[in-house]
Amino acid sequence: MAIRGAARADQPPARAIVTAESSFAVQWLRQRYPHLDVLQAEHAPHWLFHQSERRPQNRPLHFLHVGAPSLIKGSDLVLQALDKLRHELDFRLTLVSLPEPALVDRLKAATLGRALGAGHPPL
Repeated sequence: MAIRGAARADQPPARAIVTAESSFAVQWLRQRYPHLDVLQAEHAPHWLFHQSERRPQNRPLHFLHVGAPSLIKGSDLVLQALDKLRHELDFRLTLVSLPEPALVDRLKAATLGRALGAGHPPL
């Protein structure tokens, strides 16, 4: 449930928009707080979504790292671990960030350049 514009955490303001996922929650809120504008937030509002056949690609295994790689986050450990698994596991790693050149060079040296590849895209 999301409440926007609440003055206090324990009580909604006189005019607020509240969203809830279940019809039970919507009815419960409307009964107890008739002054609120209660809206139901659907997960998949269109029936076509339920009829879609899903065939996700699960080979190779794909890892996604979003955010700046850093030693504090253990990015070096993840790359070293994946580098050791390269003969046992078919995988891809995508880093979505603006890498720090010094850290990229350090991680390449630790994995002999295999983890980040020789030709990662320039900044």
